[in-house]
Amino acid sequence: MVNMRWTALLALLALLLTACPSGGTGAKGQLEITVNIPAGSGISPNVLVSGPGGFSQTISQDGVRSFDSAGVGDYTITAQDVTAGGTTYSARVSVGSTPGTSSTATAAVTANTRTTVTVDYSPALSGLQVNVGNVPTNTQRVIVRARASDGTTTEDTSLSGNGSVNLNVPNGTYNVSVLAVVGTPTTIAASLSSFSASVTAPAVVEASAFTARPATGRLYLAGVGATDTPSGIAFVSEASLQSATPAVSQNRADTAIVEVNFDRSGNLFQLARGTTANAIQTLITRFSPVAASTIATTPVDFVITNGFFEFTGGCAGGTCRDRNLTAPTDMALDASGNLWLVDPTSQARIETNGGPIPATTPAGRLICYSAADLAAAAAVPGSNIGTPGIIYYGAAVAGATSLAFDRTGNLWMGAVVTAPTAARRLTRIASGSLTCPNLNPVSQTPQTPELASGERNYTVTATIGEPADIALDPSGNSLWVANRTGNNLIEVDANATTLSILRTVTVTGQPSLAPTSLAFDSRGRLWVAGGSSVFALNAISGSGAVSATVEKSFTASWPVTSLAFNLGNASTPPFLR
Repeated sequence: MVNMRWTALLALLALLLTACPSGGTGAKGQLEITVNIPAGSGISPNVLVSGPGGFSQTISQDGVRSFDSAGVGDYTITAQDVTAGGTTYSARVSVGSTPGTSSTATAAVTANTRTTVTVDYSPALSGLQVNVGNVPTNTQRVIVRARASDGTTTEDTSLSGNGSVNLNVPNGTYNVSVLAVVGTPTTIAASLSSFSASVTAPAVVEASAFTARPATGRLYLAGVGATDTPSGIAFVSEASLQSATPAVSQNRADTAIVEVNFDRSGNLFQLARGTTANAIQTLITRFSPVAASTIATTPVDFVITNGFFEFTGGCAGGTCRDRNLTAPTDMALDASGNLWLVDPTSQARIETNGGPIPATTPAGRLICYSAADLAAAAAVPGSNIGTPGIIYYGAAVAGATSLAFDRTGNLWMGAVVTAPTAARRLTRIASGSLTCPNLNPVSQTPQTPELASGERNYTVTATIGEPADIALDPSGNSLWVANRTGNNLIEVDANATTLSILRTVTVTGQPSLAPTSLAFDSRGRLWVAGGSSVFALNAISGSGAVSATVEKSFTASWPVTSLAFNLGNASTPPFLR
């Protein structure tokens, strides 16, 4: 009986020694492991911890697990993939404050200290390997990008020639594009060569059949004088832009065209100058790529007017009407093809029973027409879209006059007009804060939510003055501002949480520049319009107050208010559209 009792005690002691990490009877430390799983996934983690003295434990729940008497030495933490609901989840293991890069890591436990380990589970990513071959000679840079159907992208820009790129993306269908920027060691690219393919990840893509493309795309410009005469729309061909002396290839006289823009398919959007009068106006006209190629006035895909919607309450009685638009100043297309407009003057105008409507202050609206509604209208040539899907109002959009989307879908706005409650400023609205619902049939009432503040608000000082136009550079790291009153260009750090001016650029030989529009071509070269002059800048170097020189220039027939590069056609890499 005594022997049996001792046998049981020895067995229990052996189990305790196995469960507790021990490097012998010396000094101990503490090992703390935190396991995080995605909310709602319901997965059971599978994390193996092994260490000195044959220690081995498996963690199968999320949360914090502490080993308070860990033996001194190295511990290996390995997180196994787990599957739930048809989705595979993998993990990254981080030691201390150093972010993890794989599913396994080694943590060193020292005497009388606490070592922390974090295991983060997330949906597993699929391998999308792109093998790049037959890169054209004189290539300076190779860009590889995979664009998902929702517009999100994954990019690698580290290649300088032939090689392989592994893109970690979720399962799904992607359009993979490879762009070779070709030139000489002393010049920016002279041309582009591209490859494009649609694949479903995981997959291996053999990118070798490159198609030569021009370096810039065709440059379109719109202009309007103070009295709308002279004014028009024109373009400069790709070949002419690459010459030493570009010249307008085709010119169309038109009335009060203040902005031009293109979607990824090469459809031309043309914005006319509106008025604040309460009258029906055609403000946007869309032309097909064929019509855009000759800037023909017909056929017309569709038009967008300043329609109105009816509502009750907030006025003297009865049913009220609110105009969607009065005099919009800029437009931009997001990655999904939704059309956004900004109107610093729009607010409630009339009431059906004749009584006044209290002014909705501050004035200013951010308006969106969904890609689905645009497509439905284009299916009926010459049709009319009168009502958008959503109309934002509030302090975040008050006074805004210019728009630009960055590469992650955030919307930037420049405010020139000083509204009652908003000074001139630069504002960024996070992509997740915006929505653009369909409104079909158009008899429905649009949503009218308030945007009380932006995700970032940079108060514009006298240094910037008047942000007449804004543009994101190709890297997405810099926001460029056309400072009309300062006769210069401002480069702002797009990633900073407070206003951070990187460079203030004056253009040599342009003392009275008063820039009105900015555009980057596909080579990353900045084009500027000021008055009737349009010019491209040589590479800009240095920080703070710097000067830039003009690489090439031409003169339009009227004051230019808008520049836009048309890169949309079948042979264009999707990420350039």
